[in-house]
Amino acid sequence: MAAGHALAWRWSVPAQLHGAALGASLGLGGASLLAAAFGSRRAAGARRAPFQRVEAALGALALLAAGAALGAEADAASPPLPVHPRPVRVRIEGRVLDTTALEARPSTILFEARRVAVGERWAPCAARVALRFGDDAGVPRWAFPGLCLSVSGTYRPPEDARNPGTEAPGRWMERLGVAGTVEADPLGVEASVDPVERGAAATWVWRDRIARAFDAALAPPVAALARGMILGDRSMIAPATRDDFRDGGTIHILSISGLHVCILGGFAALLAAAVRLALAPSLAVELAAVWGYTLLVGAPASALRAALLWTAVRGGRAAGREVRPFAAWGIAGLGLHLADPRSVHDPGFQLSFAAVLGLLAAGGLGGDGGDSGPGVLQRARRALRGAGAIALQSAGATSGTAGIAARLFGALPAASFFLNVAVVPLCGIFMAESFLFLAAEILRVPFVRQGAAGALDASGLLLLAVNQWGAGAVAPWPLHRVPGAGAIAGSAALLLLGAALRERARHQPPRAARRLRR
Repeated sequence: MAAGHALAWRWSVPAQLHGAALGASLGLGGASLLAAAFGSRRAAGARRAPFQRVEAALGALALLAAGAALGAEADAASPPLPVHPRPVRVRIEGRVLDTTALEARPSTILFEARRVAVGERWAPCAARVALRFGDDAGVPRWAFPGLCLSVSGTYRPPEDARNPGTEAPGRWMERLGVAGTVEADPLGVEASVDPVERGAAATWVWRDRIARAFDAALAPPVAALARGMILGDRSMIAPATRDDFRDGGTIHILSISGLHVCILGGFAALLAAAVRLALAPSLAVELAAVWGYTLLVGAPASALRAALLWTAVRGGRAAGREVRPFAAWGIAGLGLHLADPRSVHDPGFQLSFAAVLGLLAAGGLGGDGGDSGPGVLQRARRALRGAGAIALQSAGATSGTAGIAARLFGALPAASFFLNVAVVPLCGIFMAESFLFLAAEILRVPFVRQGAAGALDASGLLLLAVNQWGAGAVAPWPLHRVPGAGAIAGSAALLLLGAALRERARHQPPRAARRLRR
């Protein structure tokens, strides 16, 4: 399907292929099912093999055509953006959605517009816009989710001014459902007649409360880090700190990724085990924590991928069925692709799934009994094997994302090969303390809250210091030529083969499994 999507985007206007590709996919898929049914009824033993080959060939062609249909659908849903859109004076009425970035520079509010006026003419609308306040004196710090406002300012839609070969800067706003920005007038904000609308989304309210709790209890750099790692809001992080994470190859720490979702799921599982919950209630607690957190942070592609994987793995084990991580990875990607065909063009989608593919191909060291012997020697070998497994997994994730990152950023962060080994465990500690702090905040336990805040400050400052040292120790490798799409596709195919071999090794005798892993 990925190959079909890529082939469709080689067409001059992919949207023209939609009808033909969809019809071919349905026809070939039906023919494949008929071949399977006919072969199972009319043939047995060796005579069934030709029908199986026909079934597989028709099925592969059907998936190829289905991918082309999805590529055409993605093209049809992506209208061209204006290169340099002209600003327009507007007045909008609606309600506040998210105030997480209210203390950023510039201050920003996610706003749901219900009515808009251009000149003297009013019209109803339904759009999300980002309100930006350049003047600190005019920032409505009293705003909260659900508050109805009337705002005047200058509206600018997403733009397509970009360098050749790169994505339009306005596309990330489209993926967030934001229709543009409004530079608000300092004195143009006022409350509506009915200032508070009931039923404001609970996710926006909780995001606001969590952000304010971090700001009130933590040192500014640690509060900014906690906002980025827990809420996905990087607006408060200093540019120098953001550059350190980028140069060190640890920028994924600041984005909501599968690491964050799985850490929370692991803590929920430990809590359920600590109170001795049965299997079904324990699974319900885990899934509630994982999916609640995914919705809280806006359900980005990487978080959705991790939530789907967690649901498949834990749900399969609870049902007593064999769970194959490779298959769960593919199901998660297929589900997101079908839900939104444009999602595969999202850099977050590409980096997240490529990193997990590298992890699946790398796996662990797959030790086979080398830890026998005296106690000290046995512990030393076990420690070396654990450190080697972490290094191998870091290398696997890097191998999956190196080509895509090179095209996106024009450089390879060489420090990531060793820096992630130190930063990722610190990230787990920091997130554990963050969740403990938030639990104490919600339950109003002052002693635990103060202790967790102090631990958060210490681990956050340590994480920032280690990351700054690593980013400065080894500079990124600048690239004069970025790898082509064919090279990246070829490396992805090799990683797919490696992941498939490692999956097969799980069901083989020890000697054959060792050979497949190598």
